[in-house]
Amino acid sequence: MQRSACILAATFLAAVVLSAKAPVTAQQLDLDPAIAARGGQALTGYRVAEPDLQTRGALSDLYRRTVRNVPVVVSADGMGSSVVIGVNQNRQAWVITNHHVVEKPFTVNGRPTVLLVFYDPALKNETFDGQRFAGCFATSRDQSDWCQAVRQSTRQATVINMDASRDLALLAVSEVPSGVAGFQAAEIQSLQPGDAVAVIGHPKGLLWSLTTGIISAVRTRMPVGSGFATVIQTQAPVNPGNSGGPLIGSDGNLTGVIFGARIGERLQMGKEEVGIAAPGLNLAVGVDEVLTFVRSSSAR
Repeated sequence: MQRSACILAATFLAAVVLSAKAPVTAQQLDLDPAIAARGGQALTGYRVAEPDLQTRGALSDLYRRTVRNVPVVVSADGMGSSVVIGVNQNRQAWVITNHHVVEKPFTVNGRPTVLLVFYDPALKNETFDGQRFAGCFATSRDQSDWCQAVRQSTRQATVINMDASRDLALLAVSEVPSGVAGFQAAEIQSLQPGDAVAVIGHPKGLLWSLTTGIISAVRTRMPVGSGFATVIQTQAPVNPGNSGGPLIGSDGNLTGVIFGARIGERLQMGKEEVGIAAPGLNLAVGVDEVLTFVRSSSAR
């Protein structure tokens, strides 16, 4: 039954993505100058992380299979991670991130817009320079290999829907780079404490950084944003910059979307009050909430 439910969840997510029509977004070389400048400012000093993969094999394979589905997202006043949930035959993609990451988007042609930067191995070994990043999209373009990689990996995305109660936002982007295929959805009922999970995101100036751990608990009706949602509690390390990124099962499927770490708070979970002390609990919105959000967004 669990395998059948998992297949149904993944099939539903793919069906929504493939049947929905994403709005036309700007092509890779037509980046709005204000967005390019803001992207450069936000990424200044950042560097592609070299994950500490002491155990070669399963972890390194999971990273290689999924890293292209975790773009950086930059809004007018925020920055975080995001999750590609599917790509159609026209290379249009749907992307999930946190509401609080994109709450204040740019406006391009009347549409709420954010910046996405996808993984490209050519971006390794160089620290991002804001002026150089913006200059890659200027009229007189830098033709260096690094700038070509920046242009190939950078897109504008349209904000389709936001839900503060689940701290989720749905983005649409056109002409995603090759190798971007999207995550399949895990089945929430199959997740158990002790299951291995991984997080890929952009914390502390390190882009596409991998951390690992286990699921500590799967909690229903937990406070999230302005409402309640299924939340996966994990001890996989999470830091600012991981918000909106994926919590990934050992099979590579999406189990949840990171929305933060809470330290030194007391949370009411039903009748249970939980004290959270350092180093804190790291939390992800469950994939069932993501499926519900995508379903409601596609019906709009």
